[in-house]
Amino acid sequence: MTYSIQQIRSAIAACPAEYMEKSLEQRNPGPLSAGSVFNTPQTRESLMAQDWMQYPDPDCQAPAVSFRCRLGGKLGIASLRDLPSEMIVTLRPAHKGQIAIEDEKSEFNGQLDTELIGNVSEYLTDVEFTTLLCGPGDDNDLVFWTMFPGPCSFSWPSIGFQHLQERFNTEDNAISLTVSEAIQLGFHNIKHSIEC
Repeated sequence: MTYSIQQIRSAIAACPAEYMEKSLEQRNPGPLSAGSVFNTPQTRESLMAQDWMQYPDPDCQAPAVSFRCRLGGKLGIASLRDLPSEMIVTLRPAHKGQIAIEDEKSEFNGQLDTELIGNVSEYLTDVEFTTLLCGPGDDNDLVFWTMFPGPCSFSWPSIGFQHLQERFNTEDNAISLTVSEAIQLGFHNIKHSIEC
């Protein structure tokens, strides 16, 4: 299905205020930014004014629909192979603890998913476009899901955070380890965050 620029702008306009505020807080430069970050601060209105085009990102997973515009930023993901092996990084519940693993074949089914973060600002690269992901709504409408400078192409192992707490013998919601240890767990990439 092909979506019009008006449908894309309507999805951005209809995004609940609190969710849009959190999304912009994460993507705009500043102390609360995490992951990929815009070069210049954006607002709901500036996002609506962009020339969004439907773009079939090969790593966009259905039912999400991907769009792109020429809005640059820093890619908030770095490869672990580019980092010093003894650098300390952090495991924590992914997406602020709001995503559980839903895979009945996984030993971690029902546990909170895990993400790897660290202050890797000196290892980030520039990108010239932003991706917008929307989901299908009623009557062929789109629902705003997320946006980020760069592509969808970074995968993460699905490891239950509870399993990691047991493995590292802690009840903390942040687990420090080395890059080398993270690689041994199956991680290949790290999300930039100054919250470490």
